[in-house]
Amino acid sequence: MDDPKWGHHWSSKVDGIKFGSDDKVWYIPEAPGLTDSGSSCITAPSDYVDFISQNLLRNISRTKITSTGDYFNCSDASSLPSISIRFGGYFFEVPASDYLLVDDTTGECSLCILKLSGSNFW
Repeated sequence: MDDPKWGHHWSSKVDGIKFGSDDKVWYIPEAPGLTDSGSSCITAPSDYVDFISQNLLRNISRTKITSTGDYFNCSDASSLPSISIRFGGYFFEVPASDYLLVDDTTGECSLCILKLSGSNFW
């Protein structure tokens, strides 16, 4: 998947997102994406994290909103769709169970999708 245009090992372009089984593709300006098998969360530029969060949580009641993310009852997680990210020309589907964090002390869930401030990398 190396793309010499981006100049990094294991890099390619990210240029689209889909939610769930919807065929609608949200095309985004081409940005570099890096694969990191050691990362537990999806990271993206701030604007896209906000866009993704709004789309995923539009029908979910939040229990708490903080600077690090929105929290909600884990019982609502079953209604969350998968996310498909177009990386290197192929869509890679991430099921909801793989982008959620559970707070062990409160039992609340949040999205494991983190903002990269000042960067356009995914």
